[in-house]
This record gives sequence, C-alpha cells and structure tokens, in this order.
Amino acid sequence: MFPLYHFNVNMTSSGDDVMKLDLELMGKRLRRARKLLNLTQEQLAERIECSKNYISLIERGEAAPSVEFIISACNALGGTPDHYLLGTKNQNIDRIEELLKSLSESEQERCLFILEQYNATYH
Repeated sequence: MFPLYHFNVNMTSSGDDVMKLDLELMGKRLRRARKLLNLTQEQLAERIECSKNYISLIERGEAAPSVEFIISACNALGGTPDHYLLGTKNQNIDRIEELLKSLSESEQERCLFILEQYNATYH
C-alpha cells in the first residue's frame, strides 16, 4: 500500500522560482490516461497494487501520491512522471493521440489490439 498524504505540495526549483504541484490537474491527467485505456479505478488499483479509494482521492486532487505510486502509474498507464506531475508531454504521445482521435471507435479498438499485441511480444 502506498502512503497517503493530504496536503498541497510546493516543489522548489533553483533560484527563487517555485513550481506548484497542482494536485487537481495531476489527478485529471491520471484519470484521463486511465480512461484512454478503458480501465476502471478498480482495474488500475489491481495493476498497481493499491486501493480503489486511494486512486479516487488522487484523481480528485484530494491526496498527493507517493513517488512509488507515480512510478507504478507510469508503468501501468504509460507516460512519464513529469507528464502526470507537471503536465509536460511526450511529442510522440501527442501525435498518437491526435491520430487516434481521428479514427472511428472500431478503428481505435483495432489499434489498441495491435498495440497490446506489440507490447505483449516485445515487453
């Protein structure tokens, strides 16, 4: 089980700059990635070995996830910690997302099948 933190987090960078970790936006990014994979909170919780309630708290921005949770979420959902924490994106993921949005639901399902087969074969 991952530790549960109920506080707003400020991360300081070099100099006087402060980067604020927005828990609500981070939760929205995690929820969006989970839904893109058609996973329920319960299914994600099983994959990363935590409770559904913990995922719910994080997705609502009511809890700050542990480092272990972020790493496990990245492994389960794809993406990078900086994407979920700060909103930075990988350009390849952006392009793939754009292409998928232009497809019909059945075409998206075929692409998902192909990616899952690729992942199962090479990872």
